[in-house]
Amino acid sequence: GAKPSPQLKDRLMTPTQLVTADQIAQWTHLDRSTIYWLIEDNELPAVRIGRSVRVRLADYEAWLADHLEVAS
Repeated sequence: GAKPSPQLKDRLMTPTQLVTADQIAQWTHLDRSTIYWLIEDNELPAVRIGRSVRVRLADYEAWLADHLEVAS
């Protein structure tokens, strides 16, 4: 079978903090269903662990940085 690239292997082997859609909803003041929609639409990368969906904190921070606008 195909072997993962060294970058992917490093990413998978690095300990990371995972957060829930509920946590992101609280932090952003968005509805939880909006967070799940972003995940399903591949706007916000996520992983499944059994039936649970989690987002790497680094992926959330990158997504947030890409979507922040300064209010004028």
